[in-house]
Amino acid sequence: MSWLLMRITLPVLLALVVGFVLGTTVDFAPAREGTEPSKAPGARPALTEVFPDPPGSSAATAPPAEGDTKLAEPRAARTAEGLISEALARYARDELQAGWSEVRKDAMPPAVVEQGFARFDEGLRALPRAIGRDLAGDATQREKLASDDPFAVLEALNAGDLGPQVALVQDAQRFARFFACSGGARVDGLALLAMEPADAAAALRPGSTIVFPPGVHDVEPIAQLLRKDVACVAIVGAGMDRTQLRARSFSPNARLDRFELRDCTFCSSCDAIDLGVAGVWRAERVRFVGFDCGAGGCGVFSVMRGAVLELVGCKIEGGYGRNPGDGCLFDVRTSALLARFQDCTLDGVRVAPQSWASGATIVFDLCRLQNLLDSTLPPDRDDDGVVFRATTVELRPADAGPLAPRDLHDVNPAW
Repeated sequence: MSWLLMRITLPVLLALVVGFVLGTTVDFAPAREGTEPSKAPGARPALTEVFPDPPGSSAATAPPAEGDTKLAEPRAARTAEGLISEALARYARDELQAGWSEVRKDAMPPAVVEQGFARFDEGLRALPRAIGRDLAGDATQREKLASDDPFAVLEALNAGDLGPQVALVQDAQRFARFFACSGGARVDGLALLAMEPADAAAALRPGSTIVFPPGVHDVEPIAQLLRKDVACVAIVGAGMDRTQLRARSFSPNARLDRFELRDCTFCSSCDAIDLGVAGVWRAERVRFVGFDCGAGGCGVFSVMRGAVLELVGCKIEGGYGRNPGDGCLFDVRTSALLARFQDCTLDGVRVAPQSWASGATIVFDLCRLQNLLDSTLPPDRDDDGVVFRATTVELRPADAGPLAPRDLHDVNPAW
């Protein structure tokens, strides 16, 4: 009796099991017979909708042959998950074939199509997370850009394609905070030059103001001291036409943190400020000369890693170096440059804004750019980060000939 009962019930149980297994693999999306996707303006079908391939389309391919089930399984699984609609799959296959046809004349083999589709699927799945990381990075950089820490701002400009920051440079109060220094000791410059290097370094504390009297002073030893650990140091003379300071250049090998020159003529033997590192510095009532040296160096300011700089009431004059006519304003290799020139005069130099790195910001406010060595200047644009506000620009006449050498004795006969 038991044996007979088993003979009767076993086929029924087996049929129930098979039906259950098959039922769990069916796509439970509601049938859309007799319906069409929305045709309202701007409406797009959801990615989970499934549309049949129209007859004759490139996507209407024959079912895979026996033994090719592995090629069909990935696409079937993706469609069942609802992540890739047939419309998107159709677009991907068309584009795969189009790319193939740009290189080859034959049809793309089905196995290669499926291989390409798998790569498309993998990239599509990875893309949102990559976009999320990029957006997070952009948000972080923009938060740094809003900081009052100038080095955080430079880091953001170096890391992200944030473009020119004209509003930031023109915000006088915020820009001034980048250069704020607490008061420190006044140090006699001549006494500092007479010290041994170790004693001079110990005497030069953050916030120090190094003071020089009228005359000509070789400050190369101080320039060497300032190659590292510069924080809020100022060098001050007795006047632009009274104190001349001479050095090869100020060329720090650690970040230049709020360095300032005031009330002097600074005569360099090549680039005046050579920044292979990030730097924050300003100059007020300073004449820059001697930078037009040739031999691969011609810039007043060389900016490789980023700079925030401000010049107020300064003069930048070519013709005093070894190679008159070779002087240029900037050598800029980074977009991380925020520069403001206020009430400054440029004479006998090449500006060449077209050579500045894209994204840099340079504002000329109430300046006089005269006798420029540029043959032409690019048109003034609103989106290039270069602003001329109430500023005159005059090119050196083409028939004026080479720039004549100039002599500092004409500025001050005692020099």
